[in-house]
Amino acid sequence: MADDSRYGAVVSEDGAQSLDLAEWPVGLPTVRSVVRLAGGWIGRTWRATLADGRDVVVKLCPYPADVEADGLAALVGAGVPVPEVFGVAGRTLVLQLVEGPPDWSMLGTAIARMHRCTDRQFGW
Repeated sequence: MADDSRYGAVVSEDGAQSLDLAEWPVGLPTVRSVVRLAGGWIGRTWRATLADGRDVVVKLCPYPADVEADGLAALVGAGVPVPEVFGVAGRTLVLQLVEGPPDWSMLGTAIARMHRCTDRQFGW
């Protein structure tokens, strides 16, 4: 993995993938290594290891990432478990890495809890 600069690009060990760090959240350690994650409908996602050893998910959004962070905060407010947001900068969103098998029962309960939340307008 090559780190071109604090806010440059990080390239995977095989050289096939590059994560542009032009917009990196202030206060988060630099990225040591990256692996591109498959799937996702909007934006590109990476599993990254930070200089402090934490494994995180980095999402490069096609829109300001604070919009998605606000949506995740609204879900937390409705009692829905979501990954912790570690940082947001421009179009970059850094999230807690969540692993393991899905808990479908908990997901159903969380969705039901979310749908019980109402307000005077649509959205948050």
